[in-house]
Parts: sequence; C-alpha cells; structure tokens
Amino acid sequence: MSGNYWIRKLNTFCQEKQIGALIDWHDQIIGSDGQQVWELVVSIDGVEYGRGTAPIKTAAREIAAQHAYCTLESTMR
Repeated sequence: MSGNYWIRKLNTFCQEKQIGALIDWHDQIIGSDGQQVWELVVSIDGVEYGRGTAPIKTAAREIAAQHAYCTLESTMR
C-alpha cells in the first residue's frame, strides 16, 4: 500500500458520489518539545469527517483520510 492510498481513495469516492465540493485539510503540531506529533483534520463542505495524529505529517494525513473515507462510506450505504 502506497503512502497516500487512503487520500486517493477518499478523493475518488468523493468524485464518484459527487460530494465534497470543498475538501479542506487543517494541520497543527501538538505536544511539548521532543513529544510533538502532527494532527490533521479533513473537512468536507465545512463538516469534519476525519482526524489523524502521527509523528509524521503525511502519516497523520493518511489516517485522517482513512477515517473520513470510512465515515462517508458507512453513511452512504
């Protein structure tokens, strides 16, 4: 699995379902010195669908995309 599997899966899903005219990513570093991690939040049309935390920004983004995809997929069944 490549490093952006869930990001691509989320983007494809939103395109196929014609949802998410605006997919927004918000990032921040949380924690104290030496214990810092990235927190990424993905929002679609202003609604938060996923959040991920990891020491590496791309990993946090991938986790957030996975959560968003799973949330959207389960609500659209």
